[in-house]
Amino acid sequence: MEIIKAKTKFKKTTDQEIDLALADPNQNEIGQEIARLINGYTKNLVQFIHKKGHIPESILRKKGSCAIEERAIQLVVTEFKKTEGKK
Repeated sequence: MEIIKAKTKFKKTTDQEIDLALADPNQNEIGQEIARLINGYTKNLVQFIHKKGHIPESILRKKGSCAIEERAIQLVVTEFKKTEGKK
């Protein structure tokens, strides 16, 4: 698994800036960074599940080191929980 971290230029991105970027239908740097983080976190989660056969609740409570990482993790965990609920 790869360590996924926000690029330095996005570490001080505020929640308000993240909300605005996600609401913007046009491509933007913040939205692209969130997508990159989501892809990395999802890839790691899938690899973990394939390796261990399950995922501990503690992984679903993981925290990021800044707001943009927190949001990306939150989006991945929310989607994962919705998917798990459909099984």
